Amino acid sequence: MRSAFAHWDAYELDFRLKQGEADPLRSVILPELRAADVEGTVYIVGGDSKEHSAGRDDPLLGALIYADAIVAEIERAEGAARIVRSADELSAARSSGAIWFLLGLEGCAPLRGEIAALHAFNRLGIRCVGLTWNGRNEAADGVGVTSPGGLTDFGRRLVAECGRLGMLIDVSHLAARGLADVVEVTTVPVFASHSNARVLRDHRRNITDDQIRLIAGTGGVIGVNFHPTFLADGEATVADIADQVEHLVAVAGTDHVALGPDFTYDPWRESLRGTRSYNGVPMDITQRYPIHRPGELSRLADELGRRRMSSGALEQIFNGNLVSFITRVLSRANTAVAV
Repeated sequence: MRSAFAHWDAYELDFRLKQGEADPLRSVILPELRAADVEGTVYIVGGDSKEHSAGRDDPLLGALIYADAIVAEIERAEGAARIVRSADELSAARSSGAIWFLLGLEGCAPLRGEIAALHAFNRLGIRCVGLTWNGRNEAADGVGVTSPGGLTDFGRRLVAECGRLGMLIDVSHLAARGLADVVEVTTVPVFASHSNARVLRDHRRNITDDQIRLIAGTGGVIGVNFHPTFLADGEATVADIADQVEHLVAVAGTDHVALGPDFTYDPWRESLRGTRSYNGVPMDITQRYPIHRPGELSRLADELGRRRMSSGALEQIFNGNLVSFITRVLSRANTAVAV
């Protein structure tokens, strides 16, 4: 079944490049995505963490280095992959059969509290902004912060400016007060790109049913996360993912559910073995996913089919809802200089 991802970090591509692999996007990653019938993804190329910053302590410099390497690989693919910056470019990529990549930040530390930096990243092709990773930055507090607050003044201006520019606003990792503030301030639909329902798995990275309704109320989507830490206390299964899908549909409605697998890469994960907390959020990155790679997505479709989910609903959840959401937000872009 054709699918699209609301969240995928560029860790694998970055890791392969650092290992000296030649042309890994075109020779390895794109063929795997095409074989799995994946049409595109929101692709994270910078953010708050050192892993998102090319190993640098400076998130701004790290994001620029990281993004430069990733963009160069996509451009080298010569039309087999395309960066999408507008609704028209997304439509053109889909029509051409190219696999599309919508570039994003997972946390606003690279912006250093400056709207001008958002404008610069926008001009470089970034079209998705996750307000935080797990910690605190100039915009807001993540879920790993003790006694977190809401959006800062900069955070509120940032959300408003993302709306004006037609940039996706991602509330995954954002603490509860900040999420509520985003919904209050935003002028465009927002999404939780890779979050699960807390009622099924009580973890601080998951979101409550009330938060699910808030996101859906903006016209946004929630991307189901496949990481086992956010699915079960112990070994997670495909049935756990299907349970999350069914619960999100029951709470938000079929139109507001998508896939945010948050796939990683085995050699990269092994490099972090022994780490048990990420900026205040407990997790074991080395746990094996119940759906490990894109080529295994048919297992989820089969499980949901056994539960009598209709083919139309499956098509919406696997790609249609995300594509619709992205198109609606990108179409709101007003690139005139704000006064």
